[in-house]
Amino acid sequence: MAKNLIIFSNSSTNIINLRNNFLNSLSSKCYNVTVSIPDTENKIIFDLRHKLNFKLSIIKYHRSTLSIYKNLIYLIKIYKYLKKNNNDLIITFTVKPNILVSFVNLFLGIRIINVITGLGTSFLNKYIIKIIVLFLYRISFYKSNLVIFQNQSDRNYFIKKKIVNYKNSKVILGSGINTSYYKFFPKNFDKKNINFLYAGRLLRDKGIIELIKSFKIITNQNPQVTLTIAGEIDEGNPSSLSHNFVRNNNSRKINFVGYSYNLRDLIDKSDCCILLSYREGLSNFLLESASIGRPIICTNVPGCSEIVDNSNGFLCLPKNIDDTVDKINKFINLDNNIKKKMSLKGREKVLQFFDDKIVMKQFINEIDKILK
Repeated sequence: MAKNLIIFSNSSTNIINLRNNFLNSLSSKCYNVTVSIPDTENKIIFDLRHKLNFKLSIIKYHRSTLSIYKNLIYLIKIYKYLKKNNNDLIITFTVKPNILVSFVNLFLGIRIINVITGLGTSFLNKYIIKIIVLFLYRISFYKSNLVIFQNQSDRNYFIKKKIVNYKNSKVILGSGINTSYYKFFPKNFDKKNINFLYAGRLLRDKGIIELIKSFKIITNQNPQVTLTIAGEIDEGNPSSLSHNFVRNNNSRKINFVGYSYNLRDLIDKSDCCILLSYREGLSNFLLESASIGRPIICTNVPGCSEIVDNSNGFLCLPKNIDDTVDKINKFINLDNNIKKKMSLKGREKVLQFFDDKIVMKQFINEIDKILK
């Protein structure tokens, strides 16, 4: 008999952009898959909801709220839903589902896998918030069958804080990249026009402030350089930029283009992709960029440094505009043949370590072990 899996995530965008191949892989293994999300704000998933290989369940909640009352309502909704439906395994992604769904499951005893896709804004903010979140993780993960991390640094941190141990935790590098879709596009690098690309949510934690300040310096010195910023304001996130900030900083040289449904095309048109994040789980944007064959500049932090080395890009210090400007200038002044070699090295690295076939096999092996 086919096993029933339910997957909790904090947004439909997260599912359609990052987990769709994973969900299709589970369905092909004859698992009955249900995905619980708080909304259908992603137009693509809303339009295709009847054609998906998995069921959708909407359990509404405010993913950024700290309200005890609203979170209690969500806990009750989760409990009623899980109690009513017969599930063999729960899989949770992102902070709120990881904590709240796991807490509810302490009273239900369903087998559960938690996936830490990054430590989130709470670990970069005030000390007291971090202490509270760590406490909640420690309680909620008490009966977790497996906690999967996307980088070793996050796993080591959770082990140090006695939230997980070596036996019930594992590192699987990211969500996997469809290297057939994000195929290699050779680039004819041209020093007369150099376009950099950032793609992701418009959050301070992603280093957007440092990015804009750095490129104001760079574009004043190098009129041939432009920066494209593809992403949307995340109003539910306390780290989000404001609409006024975007309007005031949008220009011909630093161009905010909003959310892109065709990121592959934007990466193809770029010369170099850049991410100045303070911390990541494992950056999908960088993986997609490397797979297509674009050199990368990123911060030397967990979730970025696993993808980039001197062969396929440059690492810079987080929150350091001077070092960022230095690395951007180094790329601008590189010989075009060296840039082409960087492109090839990035593609090779993705094929070797991050191809979704490799990652999905590891993930499904862990699911099979737990469901035996």
